[in-house]
Amino acid sequence: MLTGPEYGHKYYEIILDCTSFTSTSEIPVQWMNTCSQLIPFDIRERFTNVYILNANSLTQRYLRRMYNISAGMYLTC
Repeated sequence: MLTGPEYGHKYYEIILDCTSFTSTSEIPVQWMNTCSQLIPFDIRERFTNVYILNANSLTQRYLRRMYNISAGMYLTC
């Protein structure tokens, strides 16, 4: 959908609801890397913000770990 010509110049944001986040909700780092490589560069380039709702302490710890792993990386294809 985001690859259509009518969306080629539009930016987008993502909202994540982490209300029921538990340790079994964690996505493995390798999956995140693979996903970032599968998303076309022009779509990743138009991504502006992510809003995280109801982040409990487990969510915060997981996001901090993901940030530390990916810090300094600029993912390109």
